[in-house]
Amino acid sequence: MLKAGIIPLAHIPTQSVRMDRDLVRQHISLVEQRTSEKNRVHALLLRYRVAVGEKNLFRKKRKWLDNGVPVEVRPVLEQCLEHIDYLNRVLYQVDKRIEEKAVANPDCVLLVSMPGVAYFSALLIVSFVDGVGRFGFSEQLISYAGLAPRISQSGEKTILGHISSRE
Repeated sequence: MLKAGIIPLAHIPTQSVRMDRDLVRQHISLVEQRTSEKNRVHALLLRYRVAVGEKNLFRKKRKWLDNGVPVEVRPVLEQCLEHIDYLNRVLYQVDKRIEEKAVANPDCVLLVSMPGVAYFSALLIVSFVDGVGRFGFSEQLISYAGLAPRISQSGEKTILGHISSRE
């Protein structure tokens, strides 16, 4: 089957590409953790009916902690806020590393020149696609990226659905 070309070759990314992918995944993980902590703060404030007048609870100056926060809840809130601050510091370092990697990669520089594409998005695309040359047709790349619409066919009836999700 291999000689006949029926079995497709497997793509093994280089160590550099795998490291770039891990860096992107680290960014995603940190953002998820920070969001979880922020949701925990909001849930605590709702649970104890603490009315906060500020729109952004997570600034450096948190005067709202002094106004109407029960004494029992304050230590838990402070721990959550400290964890958010720590995650912000780590995320800043990871973002700086992502920017360095993206600036050094010509494909990322090209993508960043497009409106709406920042260093993170560019490195994500470049590291996970790992060269468009490995795809024979544009349809293969679209399918690999999960951007192809779902198609349901029965007889002559064809229904095009939303973009398929790949998780």
